[in-house]
Amino acid sequence: MKIVALHSRRKHLYGIEFDCAIEPKDYGATADSTGLIGIDRVICDSYHLCSGLELDDANLREIVEASHCSRAKSRALWYLEQSDCSKKQLIEKLRRNFPEAAAIYAADKMEELGFIDDRRYAERLAKNYVTQKRVAPKKAAFLMSSKGIDRDLAKEIAEDVETDSVEVIKELINKKYRNSLGDEKSLNRTVAALARRGFSFSDIRTAIRLYNNEIELFEE
Repeated sequence: MKIVALHSRRKHLYGIEFDCAIEPKDYGATADSTGLIGIDRVICDSYHLCSGLELDDANLREIVEASHCSRAKSRALWYLEQSDCSKKQLIEKLRRNFPEAAAIYAADKMEELGFIDDRRYAERLAKNYVTQKRVAPKKAAFLMSSKGIDRDLAKEIAEDVETDSVEVIKELINKKYRNSLGDEKSLNRTVAALARRGFSFSDIRTAIRLYNNEIELFEE
């Protein structure tokens, strides 16, 4: 097959016109607005694509794959400019628009360049969950793993954040639940709410007892 022309398209693509009918999906390619195979401009330049160049099926598949990888890498950079994320999250985002191999390639490149670092991301998440959102390390680890952080790494990082669960629970009671300790039904709802934050029932009972003792001393 011979290239007849390269048509400039939006989004840094060239629509490649051949001297025979080419179905983009047969090569795993993206079709441009007119149905031509869309190839990233950087890849067109690197492979010296031009009118009159002959390609076989293997050449075209290689070029299409390289184009997907190049475009996925550019999209990955754009995503990371918007917000930080885990490697797994980045791959999931990229897979919405690119083949899995290209998504993994782009994520690997971002990791290699230091633009994503799951440990660094996990440390920031853990600090936010434990010290700002006031959840227990156990719950923080669960939330971190839901964002694509390896479960063992999430647990390790969350447990490294310095915190006193009993004191945190007392602060939460004073701020949110001080009027919900008077009867058994309200008390049970308070305990359940604190448990949903990942605190153990042992720490919750201790904190409530200490809080009530401090209130009694204050009121005497």
